Amino acid sequence: MIIIWIILIKRGELGKSDNCKFSVGLRDILLTLKLTNELAEYSLNTLIGKMFIIRETKDIELSDLSVILDFMNIDELNIISISNFNTIFHSNNIDEINYREVDKPSVVKYIEVSVEDFIIFLNNSNLNFLEYNKNTLYIIRGGSYRDVKNIFKKINNCNTEIGRGNYKKSNIVSPLDFRLYSYIMAMFNFNYKLISHLNTFNYIPKSRYSAYDSTDIKPKITITKELLNIKNLTRIIINK
Repeated sequence: MIIIWIILIKRGELGKSDNCKFSVGLRDILLTLKLTNELAEYSLNTLIGKMFIIRETKDIELSDLSVILDFMNIDELNIISISNFNTIFHSNNIDEINYREVDKPSVVKYIEVSVEDFIIFLNNSNLNFLEYNKNTLYIIRGGSYRDVKNIFKKINNCNTEIGRGNYKKSNIVSPLDFRLYSYIMAMFNFNYKLISHLNTFNYIPKSRYSAYDSTDIKPKITITKELLNIKNLTRIIINK
């Protein structure tokens, strides 16, 4: 059976009046990633990841986020929400694919997908991870750091692992740190007191941030040529 690309949230019209928003909460991980080098086919490639977990559920309006990003001179943001479940949706029509988008003043695209389908997406030859990742915030729904490591084991059919970064510059804010901080500031309207309250750094249980104290996510999928030919998703992510 051919499994095709599945996206879970129905595409909405633009603007607040059409409920164009999403939620984040305690069970979710906000994540930014950076590759230390170009992807090498026959080597183990290292990714650096930065995570943020909030202590209570908050709704984010895409239209508000778009305005704030524009004020910050951030032209584009992809938000990929990764959930550990499947919903079957079959379509070859770009107008029926489920996602939410605001195109001005800044472009914000919100896509929700299962773990299994996201792994297919990561290994789609039509999509260059190095290109779209630099403008992407990932949300791991109900996940832990170990889940993050398991999801990003292979990118564009190259073996990868999540590393801890360069300790030589650990006392300096990195571009990856700053990118995550900027997204968080934009999502919560520059409210320092709110963000400080939401930050779970001093309270988070070890099971959420340790690589050795969680249950693996083990997607059972078979990647085929037909499965990797996801033209519609390619248009969503890379089209300006």
